Amino acid sequence: MSKNLTIIQEAVSNNNLFPSPLYKMTLFNKIRWRKQSEYGYRVYRFLKDGSDIGYCGISDGGIEDYPHAQSGDIIIGPYYISEDNRGHNYAATMIDMILRDHELSHIKAWIHIATDNFASINVAKRLGFDISFSAIMNDKHQLEKCDGDGEYYVFCK
Repeated sequence: MSKNLTIIQEAVSNNNLFPSPLYKMTLFNKIRWRKQSEYGYRVYRFLKDGSDIGYCGISDGGIEDYPHAQSGDIIIGPYYISEDNRGHNYAATMIDMILRDHELSHIKAWIHIATDNFASINVAKRLGFDISFSAIMNDKHQLEKCDGDGEYYVFCK
């Protein structure tokens, strides 16, 4: 693995809601990020040898869309590693670097992952996260606990 891995925190503003060249912004996501920016939303770019290979968003808890994450908690995601850089443990490295090096004080850290996203499930487990519950996304785009199988696993650490 390259030793020249860097995390850069980018400022999020109305003109630059998701400052990563790897992210394709849709109208839905513009609305989502604008709403989350009210709750301490920040974006971290992940670079290898000076080139963007991934990103990770972090929000503070207390957002109505994620009622399980209380004030003092953080929500990790979305995160992404470019396809040509997958399989090298970069997602786990990126999240670990952000949590360790950027002094994100928190009580709990939460990640919600689609139940069929096995690579991200393995990343969460490698980082010491445990499945807390299954959830669905309701019509208000809020995570909601469910009995049995849901669309998402919600992990906590």
